[in-house]
Amino acid sequence: MKMDNIHPTKDSFNFTLSDAFVRFGEQHQMKIIGHCLVWHSQVPAWMFVDDKSNEVTRDELISRMKNHITTIVSRCKGRVHGWDVVNEAIDDNGMYRQTKWYKIIGPEYIELAFKFAHEADPGAELYYNDYNEWQPFNRKAIYNLVKGLKEKGIRVDGIGMQGHISLDSPDLGTYEEAIVRYASLGIKVMITELDMSLLP
Repeated sequence: MKMDNIHPTKDSFNFTLSDAFVRFGEQHQMKIIGHCLVWHSQVPAWMFVDDKSNEVTRDELISRMKNHITTIVSRCKGRVHGWDVVNEAIDDNGMYRQTKWYKIIGPEYIELAFKFAHEADPGAELYYNDYNEWQPFNRKAIYNLVKGLKEKGIRVDGIGMQGHISLDSPDLGTYEEAIVRYASLGIKVMITELDMSLLP
């Protein structure tokens, strides 16, 4: 369901793989999570430029993002349990990642993405997903991000902690601190993308 696969050109969507994914989940009584609606990676080149290859305006990019989210979430309404609405908006230094979304729209792009997803399917759960969320500076930034969204009345149902872990890292205590901190916001905390490296 990543953007370059499902929305390859401005005026076309390709639902072949996403429809098959949803059907598979339904056939096997699985809880289906859509990943992901807004991310800085795997975005088709047309998203950020106009017909003359100039960077699009803020209003135009918001319109394109809304169309993308609304089209996909509406198509899956009532069938997909939850969505990773925004993926990896925080950089490794605990600051906002300087993506095209951020540079053209500003930090409000996150708020808008959640708003558009909720409008398209009020029954679906909405998640923020990221990696290294156990690290103290990332933990603080992500906690403040989600707390700020909720204080504005933006619906956020959960945080996905990408589980890219190894045998000796992260420290279990530090990981648990992050889970407890996020859960204090009254939201779900999920381990996503789980993999474990056995290499030193």
